[in-house]
Amino acid sequence: MTARTRTHNYSEDKAVKTASVTPITKVQDTTDLDEAASLYQQAKAAMAEAKAAMDVAERRLIELVANRKEEGTEKREGTRYKVSVRNGLNRSLNEKALMALQGVVPDEVLATAFKWKASLDLRVYRTLLDSNAPYLASLQAVVTAKPAKPTLTVEVL
Repeated sequence: MTARTRTHNYSEDKAVKTASVTPITKVQDTTDLDEAASLYQQAKAAMAEAKAAMDVAERRLIELVANRKEEGTEKREGTRYKVSVRNGLNRSLNEKALMALQGVVPDEVLATAFKWKASLDLRVYRTLLDSNAPYLASLQAVVTAKPAKPTLTVEVL
């Protein structure tokens, strides 16, 4: 399915690809497993098509704004829209290599340039939960556990 749209000067028509799956916009009351799974797969297909269309539109907008900065924001205005593109760098930290810098780089530099945070080793924590350690209640007090969203897999037979 295609929709017609006009460019910024409104003189030239261009075809734009849109999702061809009818979106499901209300809760479907069904007791049949196969019907519910079919509705789920239709919605998933519609999301995939919409995501693909968004990716194409996003890439084109980024090209049109032409932000050449490694980091920073560039803005452009059309007659009806204002678009901003922000470029950034994702940085990661090699903690083992950082630990090797202790004694080489002054401690005050390491303490101010890097945030030191605790993380939970779930395997060890679960083992501790199964133990009768006297400090178990104290450990549980600092760990918050919330139910995660269930994972759903639907396969066609």
